[in-house]
Amino acid sequence: MAEYVDPDNFLEIKEQIKNAPDLGSLKVILDKVYPKWIQGLVDDYSEDYPVLKSNWMEMCTRNKVKPTKIMIVDFVSFEQEYSLLRIFCEILTLSGFCVRSKQEIFPCKICKNAIPQLHIYNLLKGNGEKMIPDVWQTTCQKCH
Repeated sequence: MAEYVDPDNFLEIKEQIKNAPDLGSLKVILDKVYPKWIQGLVDDYSEDYPVLKSNWMEMCTRNKVKPTKIMIVDFVSFEQEYSLLRIFCEILTLSGFCVRSKQEIFPCKICKNAIPQLHIYNLLKGNGEKMIPDVWQTTCQKCH
């Protein structure tokens, strides 16, 4: 997506990020560079998908941080032309956030916990994941 390609002042922004004293300062930089990138924050994954929560907890344990929130963003890419976006993702992940694109997850309409999009559900199902609902839906089983 063109709006997330590294800007011409990439090195200047990278230096600002490096000098940011805290996450609040980082968010100010992020919002200035990519004002529409963060789509929302979700407290947790749906209980219907323990594997997704387990993966997040494992990442936090590995990074020695407490889980904070699941951050739903407009776009994620690890291609070379998105280096700045990747830096933001890495810092947020190292701070306990689970950064996922809106193409991957969305909040349950009722409880607001994260549910995978249908194609992610199908990947989980195709990989033999047993701890997911038999049928995909847009709400958690307990909310349905």
